[in-house]
Amino acid sequence: MIYKILEIFGQLAQVKDIRMMCDKVSGEPKDFVFIEFYSTEEATMALNQIKRNPLKIRNNQIYVTFSKIRKFDDLKV
Repeated sequence: MIYKILEIFGQLAQVKDIRMMCDKVSGEPKDFVFIEFYSTEEATMALNQIKRNPLKIRNNQIYVTFSKIRKFDDLKV
């Protein structure tokens, strides 16, 4: 599945990194990934294209949004 996502998003903009989240116990993939682009402009362009033409992978709708940048000061101890 990660290769399909990389293929789709790689056509929209240059992908810097992609990480699929997995369950810690079972090792099964969760239903979300983090995709990092080389620039905010490329990420914005990809996001806008996906919103105009929604994607489906294995009959599942793909939802795309920006992640919130977390700063060290935001972390609670």
